[in-house]
Amino acid sequence: MRSMGSTSDAIDLRALTLLSEQLDDSVVEAILAAYLGQIDQRSEELRTAIPDAGTRLRDAAHSLAASSLTVGAMRLGHLCRDIEAAVASEDDVRARELAHRALPEIGHVATALASTRWAGSASS
Repeated sequence: MRSMGSTSDAIDLRALTLLSEQLDDSVVEAILAAYLGQIDQRSEELRTAIPDAGTRLRDAAHSLAASSLTVGAMRLGHLCRDIEAAVASEDDVRARELAHRALPEIGHVATALASTRWAGSASS
């Protein structure tokens, strides 16, 4: 059984492959470069929003969810969607717990994406 946070399952390569079949590889590279270029800022926004578990946390999770799902980071994207739902239902404890689970996942995703064949220009 794979661990919850291993880089080998942090991204769904099928999603990236499908994206590359629909778009030129240079476009996929640009998408990954943009995602990886913003990941530290998005992680910090999520981390600093955890204490209030309110609108800032919801907004940070929302921003990260869509872009993560686009690049195949399904587990991170779904964690962020769950954070949004927890905030919406005013379940602060769950929202914080999910956000704390998402933070290390962000690092796993960044590492996994940087090692894909599309990350040539994304990791430079």
